[in-house]
Amino acid sequence: MGTDIDWIDDLLTNLPAFLNRLRYPSGLYRFVEAEERKDPYLSPLSYGLKISYAAGLPAPTQASLLGALAPLATEGMLFDRTIYRKSWFKNWVNSVRQGSLRNNFGTQYKVAETRQVLSSLDLHGLSFPGWKFTPYLPDYSLERFRRYNWTYPWSAGSWLSHLAFFLRLARKDRLIDEAFYQQKRALLLDFFSSIQSPETGFWGSAGATNQQLLNGAMKVWTALENLEVYEIEHPRQQIDSALGITNDAHACDHFNVIYVLTRCARLEPNYRRDEITAFIYRRLELYRDYYHPGTGGFSFFKNKSNTHLYGCRVSAGENVPDIHGTVLFLWGVAVMLNYLENSRYQLKEFIP
Repeated sequence: MGTDIDWIDDLLTNLPAFLNRLRYPSGLYRFVEAEERKDPYLSPLSYGLKISYAAGLPAPTQASLLGALAPLATEGMLFDRTIYRKSWFKNWVNSVRQGSLRNNFGTQYKVAETRQVLSSLDLHGLSFPGWKFTPYLPDYSLERFRRYNWTYPWSAGSWLSHLAFFLRLARKDRLIDEAFYQQKRALLLDFFSSIQSPETGFWGSAGATNQQLLNGAMKVWTALENLEVYEIEHPRQQIDSALGITNDAHACDHFNVIYVLTRCARLEPNYRRDEITAFIYRRLELYRDYYHPGTGGFSFFKNKSNTHLYGCRVSAGENVPDIHGTVLFLWGVAVMLNYLENSRYQLKEFIP
């Protein structure tokens, strides 16, 4: 069983040059090669650092990044004021539609961006000394967890994943004591157990779409792994559900289904193994359709770069690779090759 994966040779040969072409002198990154901005977007930095980590490429020094990051710090958070300004109204509309209690006034964007930057720095052993844990303290309560709209588990799960990450990092940076960490960790784990379906294995509430449930499961998995939990209840049901869902609209869909399947397969290594392996080889074939030969990069959509980040337009959506699609597909390739125990390519997985 297998498929032609020689295209990954082309990817890894050209990836370093692709990343170099995207890098600004400041250490920040372009979203697509044609971009030229006096105030580069912040999100591509996270993607560039994760690409460097996965591919084993040299990382920038902390000193080289602090100058670029310091002007973006506000009250212990790191976020892009351009994206915040351009996207706040759209985010507000979405917060009303989804009943999200933390998306008003762009709060959810600020938190998500901060987490992305800090997690990507952490992969390389880097840090941003000015970050603060205090903005998130009110959110560590069952009442808050329940108030998120779990008919949109992709969004609700994302928020709890952020909380799990900040809790882990605060413990690592000695911003909280061990008793506080263990108390809030237990709170999160108990809540996840209370909303998991024994029929599907997913976390969410009635009315959630299959795409929401599957993509939400990926977010819950990243929360659990940040809390050093690698086992769940009902992994077989989650495998059954994931194999039965078509999740391939864009780079996030393509990655999330692989992440969920491989996590569950670690717990049930012999359950539907041949089907999972065949699924992964088919997914590698699909990934190839998003790769731009000779460039070292993927596009977020098939034949089209991603156009928006957090509701803000960041590219024209041309048939070119972008850094967002590249980090997600590269990450997915790393996860799949690891599952297949393929040692030909040296790619590293990571927990965001």
